[in-house]
Amino acid sequence: MIKCSGVKEDKPRRTPIDIVCRTETGEEIPIELKYKTNKMTCTDHHGEEFNLTQQGAVDAGRFGLRRDIYRVEQYLKKPESAKKGYVIMLTNDRKYLKNINGSNSIDCHFSCHNKALIKEIDRGWNLEKVKSKGFIVDAVTMQAKKGTKLHWTSEGQYFHKLDLENRYQINWIPYSKIDNSEFKFCLIEVKS
Repeated sequence: MIKCSGVKEDKPRRTPIDIVCRTETGEEIPIELKYKTNKMTCTDHHGEEFNLTQQGAVDAGRFGLRRDIYRVEQYLKKPESAKKGYVIMLTNDRKYLKNINGSNSIDCHFSCHNKALIKEIDRGWNLEKVKSKGFIVDAVTMQAKKGTKLHWTSEGQYFHKLDLENRYQINWIPYSKIDNSEFKFCLIEVKS
């Protein structure tokens, strides 16, 4: 039997992970979830209505996938953690499936296309693209500034170096098709 966080316990504790399941032996299995949608309005064959918004910000979404893998790896270092955790991403946005390695996009180092290999060393944002927008990258802090304004990749949750312990391959699997929108998911087993 596995208990998942959200179930009342004597001392529930807050975690930065979406779901934490506890096995009968007390091991904790961390699971991060990503659900990235493209605009879609329809009714499926069961009569269920779907009205999904265009989330956009695919560059931040690709970075977020790597960040979730990093977070699960960090959680697995805890003594009560299991030997593995999971990151699951579901999307109907084809942009996530596009190979952007070698492109000049700002997120070209975060490609998550089918069979993409997420390597241990985080190459970060494409700073050449940031510079092409008039920002200057500080050689010490690696922050991109235009005057006093920081580029969004140089602050908050996007300004982190996320080196991983292991490498991971992305495998997109068909999930469902509704009208002209196909949903795919990837399940990444994260190791300690």
